[in-house]
Amino acid sequence: MNKKFIFSIVPGIALALCSVAFSSCGDDDEENSGGSNPGGPSVTFSGKLLTQAGQYIFHYDEKKRCNVVETYDYYDGPFKEVEIDYSDNSVYFDSEGMGMKVAFNQKGYITKLSGSWNENEEGEVSSGSLSISFTYDKSNHITSTTLTSDEKEIYEGIEFKYSGTGKSTYTWSNDNLVNITTKYVDYENGEKSETIDKYDITYNEGMENKTRQIPVVLSYYLIDYDISSVAIVGLFGVGPKNLPEIIINEYTEDGESYEPYETNVSYELNSDGTIKSENIDGEIQDYAYTAINDVRSKMASSFAKHYAGPKARKAGTKLFRMLKHLQKRNNVVLQK
Repeated sequence: MNKKFIFSIVPGIALALCSVAFSSCGDDDEENSGGSNPGGPSVTFSGKLLTQAGQYIFHYDEKKRCNVVETYDYYDGPFKEVEIDYSDNSVYFDSEGMGMKVAFNQKGYITKLSGSWNENEEGEVSSGSLSISFTYDKSNHITSTTLTSDEKEIYEGIEFKYSGTGKSTYTWSNDNLVNITTKYVDYENGEKSETIDKYDITYNEGMENKTRQIPVVLSYYLIDYDISSVAIVGLFGVGPKNLPEIIINEYTEDGESYEPYETNVSYELNSDGTIKSENIDGEIQDYAYTAINDVRSKMASSFAKHYAGPKARKAGTKLFRMLKHLQKRNNVVLQK
């Protein structure tokens, strides 16, 4: 199969996340160079593989690694949102017809996404690059994400330049992720724009996250990008000790602050401690699991009708102004 190697940006809540010092242990993010674990962990929750979380359906390869995430579009029906080729260290985002190179550390967590492109079509030129790096501590928490990007376009003889850097802090306290603060600076033809996006997270201390899952709601805010869904099956480290209850978002753009937005969450658990359902502001996300030995025979392949609605993600704040220009590009070939 001849797949185009291209990438997509979804501008929004928290794609560019930053690296800073944390109160947790030091980083443990060595990239894998093809040893015994060529990428992607086989993550089980109480001995089972997660096959569904809300709108997401998870598929696994013969090594029990998640390699496909399906979701549902109201108009087009089910489609592959993410597909990981572990043999080629590539990840594809079929919702936009795009993809990137991917690197993993020795524990199988994603440590880097990267790509570049150079396109010339009838005098219209587009070139640039994107790199997103992720680090983890010794407790397997995600601790930082750093993004750098640049783009040049020539359209009708006029040159446009865009560049940006994004940094985020993930603050963990008592094994719970309590804050994500993202700072982003971008330049459009030399004009500077700065944004700060903060999420304060409080937890239900009586609701233990026994299996340390990253629930759907946290996946939205960790990384606002198609690949965020694989956080739910463990490709971005382990989840918090408790399950979140309230998330408050504060957003500032070029010194102007917007009204805080509050998200409320509650959970129902299975008898083994795994998440049975997640209620995000009244929208129910059901979870389903299968025994690890049965995953290939019981792999989900279709969606229930009640998942045929639009994505639960909030439109939220538009963080990456520069990267909005990359959204338009469905045929930009990334160079390996």
